[in-house]
Amino acid sequence: MAMSDEADTGESSEAPIKTLETAEEILRGRELDRILGYIRLKMDVALAANSELSSMRAQMVQMGSFLIVALVIGTGGVQVILGWDIQPIAISAFSAAVVAMAVFSVTRTSATYTDIVMDEFLALETVYSLIVWENVDDLDALAKEIISIEHSTRERIDAQNRKHRLLAGTILHSMIHFERHSPFEDDIGESRHELPFTHADGHRTD
Repeated sequence: MAMSDEADTGESSEAPIKTLETAEEILRGRELDRILGYIRLKMDVALAANSELSSMRAQMVQMGSFLIVALVIGTGGVQVILGWDIQPIAISAFSAAVVAMAVFSVTRTSATYTDIVMDEFLALETVYSLIVWENVDDLDALAKEIISIEHSTRERIDAQNRKHRLLAGTILHSMIHFERHSPFEDDIGESRHELPFTHADGHRTD
């Protein structure tokens, strides 16, 4: 009987430990789910921004082509070329070159922003894959990694904005998600926010 009582006591003392470990695993799983959801959101936003920037580049090329044709025709370029009148030909060629250079500059700048966005996408995709496939679960390390990725992106975008102030207004609407600060604090598990329209806390009080 004494041995049986000791065994029961040992099992009962182990039960709270197992329960605590299970609770900690559940909480860790919830935090990992939050991190995965946030990474997925950022990746989706990156793809959307990439699509918008690509669309803007296509529109700029189309607009530039239209302007070149309009300038050539507007300066009598077609008729002049047939008659080989040097001065109007020079004006048409110069106008077309200016438009082409402007279009090239804008599209190259847009491509630079796209590279920044996709670099963040690939970095976040790597973190996402490590969590899902390699069972990486160090919350502090993951939080620091995500914050580092976002800080790097913001620094690169800010540097581009300082270089291309005239184009910033055209491009920044595509980059707003990457310019604002992360909604997560340094400790992702401790971040708390409110719902955007009702401003409710969104957490149960019971």
